[in-house]
Amino acid sequence: MNESNSNALAKWMGDITSMTETIVPPVDIATRLALVRFDIHTPPPLATAIFQLNNGTTTHSRGNISAITAQAKAGKSALIAGLTAATIAPQPEKCDLLGFQAINPERLPVLLLDTEHSPEHHWRLCDRIFRRAGVGESELLHAYQLAGFGVKDLNAALDHLLDERKWFAVFLDGTGDFVADVNDPEECNFFVSRLHRLAIKHDSHLFNVLHLNPSSDFKSRGHLGSQLERKAETNLRIEKKDGVSLVYADKNRGADIPKDTGPRFLWSNEAGMHVSADSIDNDKRSATLDKLREQCSEAFRTANKTALHWSELVEALLRVPGVKSKRTAERIHTDAKENDIIH
Repeated sequence: MNESNSNALAKWMGDITSMTETIVPPVDIATRLALVRFDIHTPPPLATAIFQLNNGTTTHSRGNISAITAQAKAGKSALIAGLTAATIAPQPEKCDLLGFQAINPERLPVLLLDTEHSPEHHWRLCDRIFRRAGVGESELLHAYQLAGFGVKDLNAALDHLLDERKWFAVFLDGTGDFVADVNDPEECNFFVSRLHRLAIKHDSHLFNVLHLNPSSDFKSRGHLGSQLERKAETNLRIEKKDGVSLVYADKNRGADIPKDTGPRFLWSNEAGMHVSADSIDNDKRSATLDKLREQCSEAFRTANKTALHWSELVEALLRVPGVKSKRTAERIHTDAKENDIIH
């Protein structure tokens, strides 16, 4: 980093530190350490989960930061819409929330700071959030279109809004815009540490949305992406293939989200937004069951009977195209019986 950039960074960090200290008066290090020393007799609240997968796996909790990363146009905004809609939906069980559930019994509001979209596309994003949540509007969504704001103003806006009220969760859609240089370790380490501190102080969760490097399918932008990955509770990744966006996570503090079972969604012209697709496991299972039904139907048709003994069915299955051995026929019989295709 050259001298002018170094001076600019020092000034920016000084500005941010100054803004933070106007809210939290500085204390000596001994006092600060005393406040955070481990004490077995004062456990933190245990019910801190705020988002889960539909299968009940906790993905995000209060006092933490996380990352959502993907290549451009892979579905990051759609996932944000699903998560925010889950927060504000009065009847979430009737909504398509793209595989996630929010745990928001206090009905706290959610904050979305959008540095990525034009006013028109920002409006469309919020409209889809409301439609996905099944509401015409909601006071629980506070969204700000901040494209064009500079680094200092973005951080000032974040501090101001966090201090304004208690938030269920905060989404920074364009976290890279909150720093001057995503490749500067000093600046990015300071910023990520600041985000974590804010999440703890405000008892909320800060989502960070980042692009992947253009030449990589897994590395998020610059040192900022690397540092976020290290400090994040959950690293959601979105991979798009054949029009289907798959959400998975393999670098979490908690349970991973495997690709085979992760939420999937795709664009629907009829709905005018993304909709959930079945998990890959369900698709594979459905295809397998369909094939078993076809093979058994063909066996009964070939035998010209409505009921067959076990040995007769195995013999009939051997005449079904693609069934080349007695062992395969016996496996088909077993699988079909276990899945109530035959009795």
